[in-house]
Amino acid sequence: MILTAAPSTSLAEIHAVLAEKNQRLGFDPADWSRLLGSNGVATLAGVAPALTALRRIAAGSTTQADFDAVGNDWDVESRLQQVLHAHRLGHLSADTPAHTLSGGESMRVALAAAWLSEADFLILDEPTNHLDGASRQAMTDQLRQWPRGLLVISHDRELLATMTRIVELSSLGLRSYGGNYAAYADAKAVEQASAQQTLAHQRHERRRDTQAMHEAEERQARRAARGGQQGKDANQAK
Repeated sequence: MILTAAPSTSLAEIHAVLAEKNQRLGFDPADWSRLLGSNGVATLAGVAPALTALRRIAAGSTTQADFDAVGNDWDVESRLQQVLHAHRLGHLSADTPAHTLSGGESMRVALAAAWLSEADFLILDEPTNHLDGASRQAMTDQLRQWPRGLLVISHDRELLATMTRIVELSSLGLRSYGGNYAAYADAKAVEQASAQQTLAHQRHERRRDTQAMHEAEERQARRAARGGQQGKDANQAK
């Protein structure tokens, strides 16, 4: 699903609605800048607390807080590495510093984290902005693999071409179009042609009505003039 444009308030509202429905979200818009400024891949992927606690336990910690932090994620590090490898990021590890990553790698690691979280929805706002061609293609390939709900706000037509539904947000509200951007563009062209035809017809009808009104006024004026002249002639005859 795609929104071709949406202000940040709309994105926040969408996020709030999904949260109210107890949908697990793979991306919180408010956290994006924080994630990009994180210390390492583990933090960017959202597994740093569990991984840190797991390593403390491996070193001998028996603190209940560490066991609570791990929960059932005893294989979190291996699962992270598997996900990174599956998304062509296998050259990274949990300890890779975030500042060594390119912008595209940072965003792709955050996306890969959604697979770890098993989120119900993935929400992205202009995800391909400031990415080079290779990074954009890698992200597009990554999104194609996402198996659940996906909501993307984007003006990237190449990205929109890979989607299966376009939702247009305008001052008139939301309009949903099945198909990718090409199908959306075709549908909009048909709508615009129809609107122009309707407008032309309305203008033609308005001109015709205006002309008919003027002709009626002229006929009435001529009749009134003839009536006045006939009255004068009758008075003169007397």
